Amino acid sequence: PGGETNGAMMAARRVMLTAAAAAALLAAPAAAIYEDEAGVIDWHIKNVGMVTDAVVRVKNPPRSYVATDKAIVAALRHDDGSVAWRYEMPNGELVDELRYVEDAGLLVLSKRGRSLRRLSRKGGLVWDQSGGGAAAETPSTPPPRMEVVDDTVFVLADNALTASDLATGRVLFVYFPDDEKLAEKAGCAPDTLMMHALRPRGDGGVTVVATGRAKRKSDKAKLVTFGLSRQSGADDASLAVFDGVVDLGGDFGA
Repeated sequence: PGGETNGAMMAARRVMLTAAAAAALLAAPAAAIYEDEAGVIDWHIKNVGMVTDAVVRVKNPPRSYVATDKAIVAALRHDDGSVAWRYEMPNGELVDELRYVEDAGLLVLSKRGRSLRRLSRKGGLVWDQSGGGAAAETPSTPPPRMEVVDDTVFVLADNALTASDLATGRVLFVYFPDDEKLAEKAGCAPDTLMMHALRPRGDGGVTVVATGRAKRKSDKAKLVTFGLSRQSGADDASLAVFDGVVDLGGDFGA
């Protein structure tokens, strides 16, 4: 009889536990997904604004970094999408570009390339290189560009190229394409070169792509490439190194 009593009690406990588990499941919110979403949607997050730029799947730590139209820069954890930290841009500045650099953190370009900040991987401000007001935007003004080569940050904005030290934010040089020697080699009229794009080059500098007006045929355009680099241990820029020129054939400014 004692064994039968113990068996009945254990059965009753199992029924109670099963009922409790069922009640808990019924009380929990549903988390159903559609078949075509399986393995695709891990998480989503609200109340950070519309994403305007992002650096995705950075390791050590595993974070994704986003900039939004609410002038917010945020780091999101990969496992659940929660906000690890957020940085509010001063005066509501909107971000032009984010760039993550290993062992340095996050570079934030804003104000049409006039301001550059470096944030640590934990969201702290390392340095702030803020210029004046945002550059005037016109249909002919190229968007700002940023490249990181070794320990130098190159920013092209408002037809000026600024090179800064990655560790300290100190400005190394500012280059304007009014170089008469460069214009002479390219066969362009002085003060007509407009810089459009950057790409890294093997000597620790960048190649600049520009357009200019032909000196002999003032209505014709030329495509010019030249290099700028930071000399090892030097505090200023080397002279622009002329690479080449291509006659575009079209009208200048068209």
